[in-house]
Amino acid sequence: VLLHLKTEEYYTLDESCTRMWQLIGELSDPRLVINQIMSEYEAEELQVKQDLDKLIKDLYEEGLLDVVS
Repeated sequence: VLLHLKTEEYYTLDESCTRMWQLIGELSDPRLVINQIMSEYEAEELQVKQDLDKLIKDLYEEGLLDVVS
């Protein structure tokens, strides 16, 4: 569960998105997150990339994540 401190709204993530969230914090690099998720879940690269892109987009739009390039 994520809590947006400004709006006090709660967000729930499924198991794989929770793991992606953890890895974003640990690894920072999306490429490393994708590789780790692929190895843990035996998932296809394209699907993991799409899922990660969607998660990052959704979290950014809700103000829960800042994207720095």
